[in-house]
Amino acid sequence: DNALRSGDAALTGPVARGDAGTVAAHIAELRGHAPGTVAGYLAMARATADRALSHGLLKPELAEDLLGVLADGTDLPENGEDR
Repeated sequence: DNALRSGDAALTGPVARGDAGTVAAHIAELRGHAPGTVAGYLAMARATADRALSHGLLKPELAEDLLGVLADGTDLPENGEDR
């Protein structure tokens, strides 16, 4: 209902916010408890990130780490290391 009323403005959550740390934690938990769901989570998260980015909801400076996590499905680099 919210998506029908608000369109892209209804995109919420860690992907739309660009919260790469939370998304990495989700992926780690899914790998440990429901590995069969990881591919679906990554696919939906990538689609959400692409949509949020193209509609100006996801800030480009936050998108880089997020898309990196989604590209390889791994945790964030430690201590600011480059990917």
